[in-house]
Amino acid sequence: MSSTAIPAFEPKVTPQPGDDHLYQDGRVTGVVALSNDQNGKPVVVIYEWTSHFKGQRHTTDALHWLRANFGERVVACNIGMPSEPGEPVEAHTAYWIHMKRKGLVDQLVDDDGYHFPVPDQLEQPTKSPVRPAKAEIDDGPGF
Repeated sequence: MSSTAIPAFEPKVTPQPGDDHLYQDGRVTGVVALSNDQNGKPVVVIYEWTSHFKGQRHTTDALHWLRANFGERVVACNIGMPSEPGEPVEAHTAYWIHMKRKGLVDQLVDDDGYHFPVPDQLEQPTKSPVRPAKAEIDDGPGF
């Protein structure tokens, strides 16, 4: 078996000291909390998440399994911060926005602990296709 072979999907959740649990399936590892919301419904809260074989849809499998076995809702925390208008979204944040849009995550929480609003479109850096008609030059004082 080569070192790059993708292991079989064998998910398990192991309690850790405190209220956290370690999620492992051979492809994805995460730190999660299993609890209930204010209505008593089960919820999975993701605090840390690592996909060891990026681009292979393993997070999709993992999130489906977590929802089916532990929670009606899935919340991803510490996903980054909203970007400034016109600035690109960080890859880590864009990843979780993508998971939310796919319906795999119900709520996103930013690094400060606040609800992360999901924009209709991610801001992408753009170059203006039109050159300004006139550029002003400021020589500054004393020139």
